[in-house]
Amino acid sequence: MTDTDISEAILAHDRIRPFGGGTKPRLSESSGTTFRLDLRDLQGITEYQSSEYTITARAGTTIRELKETLAREGQYLPFDPLWSDAGATLGGTVAANAAGPGRFRFGGVRDFILGVTLIDGRGKRVMGGGKVVKNAAGFDLPKFMVGSMGRWGVMTDITCKVFPRPPASMSRQWHLPSHQSAGDKITQLSRSRFEADALEYLPNEKRLVARFSGPEQGLHEMAAAIGGEPGPSESWWSALNEFSWAEPGPFLVRVALTPSTMVEVLPEMDRGSLHVSAGGNCLWIAGEDLPGLSDLLVLHKLAGLVYRGSSPDLWIGHQIPDRKIDAALQAVFDPDHRFADPL
Repeated sequence: MTDTDISEAILAHDRIRPFGGGTKPRLSESSGTTFRLDLRDLQGITEYQSSEYTITARAGTTIRELKETLAREGQYLPFDPLWSDAGATLGGTVAANAAGPGRFRFGGVRDFILGVTLIDGRGKRVMGGGKVVKNAAGFDLPKFMVGSMGRWGVMTDITCKVFPRPPASMSRQWHLPSHQSAGDKITQLSRSRFEADALEYLPNEKRLVARFSGPEQGLHEMAAAIGGEPGPSESWWSALNEFSWAEPGPFLVRVALTPSTMVEVLPEMDRGSLHVSAGGNCLWIAGEDLPGLSDLLVLHKLAGLVYRGSSPDLWIGHQIPDRKIDAALQAVFDPDHRFADPL
């Protein structure tokens, strides 16, 4: 698939919804009148400068392929992209802002995207950002594409910065008596001189798991100073990014919160599987049905984004913020409203 093919498809249809690996079905859901533009053939790594720590790939390239290519050079995407084994694509990861545990220390998708090329609602090719880490040229379009969910254009090429993979990693864990003690421990570890790469809390088990990386000898000394018990293996972290912890069922919702809000909300959660990521800043809820969840989120002034499920609304809970910026961007990139707005 070429950029010209995409441009022609955009101009040939009144309503369009980009579609990738299908790992986040609610985000790419479309009505019967909306044309689903399949981007899975838009694949391939087009430029990789390992010495410059940047990689450029077509938007339909799978995260798995990127990870395998980077691994051969001892590099990686430290924000832990989600659903790589399930077939998640680079474009879908950016559009859905799908970062995993590593965002706690290293930042999310927005911190790693350097440049993007897209086809806008008028069928025109637009480029933003660049292919180098130190770049301040032009409008910061790449950052606006993170979490855009296909609203303003079809991304075709994306450039990301990458990091050298640490020589070793280890996990430590703590079994705690309450959510309050878990919140206290999260705060303690967050302020510690030892920087954790990831800090994950499993509410159903009241278990806190931290991951650290660095020279192997230093990790042994760190373990003695931090305390806790030996944590799970690297395979556990990989399975975590594939949501193996989630209770079988159609619903998957992500809620942004804080460690203090986490302590307030979790005692009222009596449904499905729960997982708290990124040091208490992200709550995932999975299960068969989520009755009353929206009302509970409204009560705590929280909003949830539905990644999977048949909810009529993509956002549930507290009203989403004013969308004046969204409207301004749409006026520039999609004045004819060709791209279906999932929000």
